[in-house]
Amino acid sequence: AFNIASKLGSGEMTSVWDDVTKTPYAYFNNGYGMVSYDDEESICEKVGYAVEEGLGEISGDMMDDFHQPLLEAVNRKLALPDIDCEETFRKKTVEPPAFSSKVDEPQVNDEISVPIISVLPEPKARPIIVQEEPITTRGDKAEIVGIPIILPPPPPPAPRPVPPSPIPAPTQQTSNNNASPYTISTTNFGPLAVAATSCSGSCPPSSTCVGNSASGQLINDSECSPCATGQTWWPCDVPGLCWCWADNTDRIAPAPKSGVEVDKKLDEYYTVCDDILTRQMFHKIAPEARAPYTYEGLCDAILSYNAHHTEKAFGMGDTFQRTAELAAFLGNTLHESDEFRAGREYLMCADHLVVDGEVYCKPCDPGSFDWGTKKCNHSLISGTSDFNEYCQPSSKPPEACLCGNGVGQADRGQLEGYVAANHLFFGRGAIQLSWNYNYISASVALTGSPDTFCNQPDLVATEGRYAWGAGLYFWMEHVKELTTSHMEALNSGGDFGGTLNNINGGLECPAHGGWHVDAVKARLNRYCRAAGALGLPNLMRLDNCAGLQEALDTCLGEGKCDDCKSFVGTKAGDHVANFKPAKLPAAAVAQEVTTTTAGVIEEAVDLAAPLCPDGLMPWEENSDCCVPNSAFIGDGACDPDAPYNTAACGYDGGDCCKET
Repeated sequence: AFNIASKLGSGEMTSVWDDVTKTPYAYFNNGYGMVSYDDEESICEKVGYAVEEGLGEISGDMMDDFHQPLLEAVNRKLALPDIDCEETFRKKTVEPPAFSSKVDEPQVNDEISVPIISVLPEPKARPIIVQEEPITTRGDKAEIVGIPIILPPPPPPAPRPVPPSPIPAPTQQTSNNNASPYTISTTNFGPLAVAATSCSGSCPPSSTCVGNSASGQLINDSECSPCATGQTWWPCDVPGLCWCWADNTDRIAPAPKSGVEVDKKLDEYYTVCDDILTRQMFHKIAPEARAPYTYEGLCDAILSYNAHHTEKAFGMGDTFQRTAELAAFLGNTLHESDEFRAGREYLMCADHLVVDGEVYCKPCDPGSFDWGTKKCNHSLISGTSDFNEYCQPSSKPPEACLCGNGVGQADRGQLEGYVAANHLFFGRGAIQLSWNYNYISASVALTGSPDTFCNQPDLVATEGRYAWGAGLYFWMEHVKELTTSHMEALNSGGDFGGTLNNINGGLECPAHGGWHVDAVKARLNRYCRAAGALGLPNLMRLDNCAGLQEALDTCLGEGKCDDCKSFVGTKAGDHVANFKPAKLPAAAVAQEVTTTTAGVIEEAVDLAAPLCPDGLMPWEENSDCCVPNSAFIGDGACDPDAPYNTAACGYDGGDCCKET
């Protein structure tokens, strides 16, 4: 088998476009064979045909760097059905050559696959949506890398995660605004594990060259070992793939390097909580934050992560760069966590019970969930079979946590249909951590031990530094298309679009489908809220997420991005020298109470009567419309299921004819 893309790039093959089948084929320039294949343009044509005819199943590619050009073409055509495939994607082709009558049998490419079209039960009026199935390497919360398939359109938008029931009260801090933002001491930190970020040439004394599991590639220590004794070829020539591990330290690998340096004037244990993000500022940005998303938890998470990594979260570059990256992180995590109110994935554990101090979840599908009572009418598990959603049994330590004993509690009376939360690896945290192979990687990166989250995954939903830490881990170490959100926020003036593409680009870059369009606008406004509160004079660029600038322009025109108005007319991506972050007086915080660890677990008292029933939130355009997540309301006129099917939410009987 061979890679057609590499053969074309090297000049060994030449591509020809066939206008009848709307597909390209390539021939070897030495005359020894040809093969048909699909590229972005042919996939775009097939998606257009599938949408028009109500057909569809399309399989696609994954390149060596995890880039997925065919899937991106699918998403682009779904989002922008009127684009011309030829103008958008056509590559240089030639006229068909005259082949010899003797042609060797074409080789088959196993990386760029030919789409398979199959008939769906019924044509659908709404666009078909691309979803992805997981594979063993480097899956993540937002985009599980794998073979894309086209499924029938989903039912009305499933809710994003919201907090478990009952919802803890907003987490506000003590009245002492001068108190330390940290609850952990730097004396608890051991020595840095990274003796050197590269093994090139040799490692420092008392260290060993090992593989970096955070690099985005699977690598064994034995493959890296020769790099310390002079080997210069793979893997030694790949930045970040091998590193020098200091003896007698926890094995916490370096995060991918941004290329930006740490300000040498900063203290060894500096964080943005020392000079940029105060308690008052945090609560101005996140007034609805609830445990485990406390201010102290965020500061502890940053302090702990940076103490164990040479690449610092919000600690690289000057004050402007650190503030700008923090704003991008807060804007994204505000969105991903439903305004810092969602500790656990909603459908997996909104219906839960606490028995003898242990949390039990009742996993549910959207059709069986009652949004008013937050109860599941039919559990996804039974008492006789394992329930291991988000767990790949074939993956085992050290690559992944062992799948838990996800057996339902049929013999436990009131717990029938429930399963212990600590046996499941569903989504938790500021950027939701999910799947057993991600839990073990995050556990090592954040705690130095694979056992911490493998044994108690629900720590990520109950302890502040781990709930925030899950977001930091994704931000700093999730590699997509050879970059991370951290790198995108720092390079070339910063690109918020690049950070979003890394987190949820498959669904939002560009946005396709009603609720994803609204989701992008909500995310942008949250980013603007954080940037404005922190005193930034301009936003980052929006370049590396298709359609993001257009989404901002539309949102401003609709009056839905009020927090972005102050940035109209400023030049995105401009670096501002001698920048000073905004400061808030203590009086800026309207309410102050004391948080407790118990509040993180399950119970607290609300300070004010909610606008909506517990577990729901008001739609910003009509507070009488109460939904799980107003950012994902979509087109209310077409949503026949509760709680979207009300007049307040714009429901008109589902005929899609009235404005909403």
